[in-house]
Amino acid sequence: MAAEGAGAAYTLYYWPVAFRGHFAMTVLKYRGVAFRQAPVPELLALKNQQSEECPALFVAPPLLRDEGDDLYLNQMPAIS
Repeated sequence: MAAEGAGAAYTLYYWPVAFRGHFAMTVLKYRGVAFRQAPVPELLALKNQQSEECPALFVAPPLLRDEGDDLYLNQMPAIS
């Protein structure tokens, strides 16, 4: 089972509702990949940044961040 929380390899930015983000979460859990789900205030802070300041350009969650490489994936098919 995947470890969740601080020190995880990935951060998943998504709302706390069952929809597209849960597909990505299920794949991560199934593969045993360590991840944490960012709290909503953290997601909103990232989403509300000006485009020139934001490290990840995206329209809507889900958004997955590879913590080791500081790489963001912003499309559900790319995440999975």
